Amino acid sequence: MADVDIDREALRKEIDAALHGKKKEPQPPAGFELNQ
Repeated sequence: MADVDIDREALRKEIDAALHGKKKEPQPPAGFELNQ
């Protein structure tokens, strides 16, 4: 269950970061632009 708790904490950090301004500058996955 420890792994699940870590995953939930990581998701919370990502959501908090997105809400705090990362939405303003979204970054595509690595290699996304190279494949276009």
